[in-house]
Amino acid sequence: MKYYLVSVLCLSFLCLTGCQEGGLFSASDSAAEIASLEAQIAQAEYTIDQQADQISNLQNISKPVVELLTKVNKISLGRYSRIVDQDNDQLIDEVVVYLQVYDASDDLVKASGTLSVELWDLNAPEHENLVKRWTISAQQLEKSWDGGLLADHYHLVLPVDNYRTSGEQLNLKCRFIETLTGKDWDVQKVVTQQ
Repeated sequence: MKYYLVSVLCLSFLCLTGCQEGGLFSASDSAAEIASLEAQIAQAEYTIDQQADQISNLQNISKPVVELLTKVNKISLGRYSRIVDQDNDQLIDEVVVYLQVYDASDDLVKASGTLSVELWDLNAPEHENLVKRWTISAQQLEKSWDGGLLADHYHLVLPVDNYRTSGEQLNLKCRFIETLTGKDWDVQKVVTQQ
């Protein structure tokens, strides 16, 4: 028991000496750490409260209000959508896509969504007629928006990797999936080199 008491006293003395002389754990360091953690907890609680309010507001949106939100009604491919042979070597280098999105009033709109694009050579053998497929995320699609006085469409230039066609026309197929509703729309068009 005597050795135990001496050990505890020595250990206590070392701890106190270390704290006073700037050891690993000082009272001021501990207080600063506690204050920092309390600030982080307060910020996290504030964020949680804000998110709970947002969830509650979204859940309480009535159906008539949701119907007022701009939603996609149809899509089309612009007349300048085409295949491109940049160096005239009879190989396709890229596909240019002009995608137009319309709301229920038939107005052109910028809507969030993902896009799947496929280029088909219908004159090629059946197992070789899909030339290329691209998937464009909502973030990528948003960056391709070309809006202004004379333009309201998504403009994409997609690489093809030098494809030699079996004819002069290819089929371009697009599927737009709207972020808001999850609905999808398909459109296809015969495209030629211009």
